[in-house]
Amino acid sequence: MPIVSDELASLPSSAIVVIPCLNEEDHIQGVIDHFAAESERVVRKIVVADGGSTDRTIKVVEERSRQDGRIVLLHNTRQIQSSGINRAVEQYGDLAPFIIRVDAHAGYPAGFCETLLAAQKMTGAESVVVSMTATGVTCFQQAAAAAQNSRLGNGGSVHRKLADFDGKLDGLRKQIVATTEGGAITGEERLREHTDQLYGAIINWDGPPSTYALDNIVALRNQLNDLTAQFTHITSADMPAINKALGGHALSVPPPTAFEDDDREGGAGGVRQGRDNDADARMGIELPKNLRLWH
Repeated sequence: MPIVSDELASLPSSAIVVIPCLNEEDHIQGVIDHFAAESERVVRKIVVADGGSTDRTIKVVEERSRQDGRIVLLHNTRQIQSSGINRAVEQYGDLAPFIIRVDAHAGYPAGFCETLLAAQKMTGAESVVVSMTATGVTCFQQAAAAAQNSRLGNGGSVHRKLADFDGKLDGLRKQIVATTEGGAITGEERLREHTDQLYGAIINWDGPPSTYALDNIVALRNQLNDLTAQFTHITSADMPAINKALGGHALSVPPPTAFEDDDREGGAGGVRQGRDNDADARMGIELPKNLRLWH
């Protein structure tokens, strides 16, 4: 896409790369590194237009920008991709005659920018576009990818709403569990990992739970309540419009899992309480009368 002025038209073919993104901690460094590998003559600036990420995306971009001066973080406060691209052009458009818009979670061949610029120079085209082969990891992503790769495609407002909905839910998931590849060696910890550590600390300590442990329980419970509220807000706000568009293929929130029935009679994670679940009671074993239980 040209952003040409008379002065820029005389410059060698070059471009600024703009990457609109939101919660792309798993992919953003890879795509930045890919375009940073192209020469400075071709790629003058790499602008990451972030729409308000709540994961580590911003931190990754900031760390990478300290290593390469071409990489900059732009806060896209309007949270609209076109707005982020326009702001990137306003701030950095004087550095190159062309802009190349790329996806944060896509793979590109080596020398991608140089190839596009060569095609533009050869054809004199106002815009150079390329085809895409979609892939997916989750069930929804694989279905969307299959539709995208078919002749029918998957464009339209329903697709965009579903993709946006999936992105919001995935953002919540990344606050609940560690998702960075590599497992424990990455050091990433989220609600699940913190809960596991707290549980281990309590059961492996012979004394009463410490004040720190009790305070930690309250903090984790508050965090879980906050995430639950976010999930409820997302589903109640987005699902009605999506289901209306889907017609007879409406989405629904799955029923609560077994471990959420602690407050119900006979609950405790789906395990029955009382004499029927006490092996000693069923065998008729009596405890010593002089036994004193610590509390």
